[in-house]
Amino acid sequence: MPADITVVERIAERGARAGAIGDVVFRALTFLFALFVLLILGGVIVALIDGAWPAFRTFGLSFVVTEVWNPVTEKFGALAPIYGTLVT
Repeated sequence: MPADITVVERIAERGARAGAIGDVVFRALTFLFALFVLLILGGVIVALIDGAWPAFRTFGLSFVVTEVWNPVTEKFGALAPIYGTLVT
């Protein structure tokens, strides 16, 4: 009987090692995909800043904090659309 226990222990030990390898692979893949998500988020932020830069250069920071939108006088503010988007 002790020989049977040794075989069972060896099988359990092999299974534990295989599970440990799977855990390491899973942890590494999860970490890599988390970094990938952060990289994509950084790219989105850069694209938004790049797209908004001409408006900030032309109208200044007041573009974000004023709500006047008058094309005749070329005064533009994005506060109302920003507020509406955030409330929605």
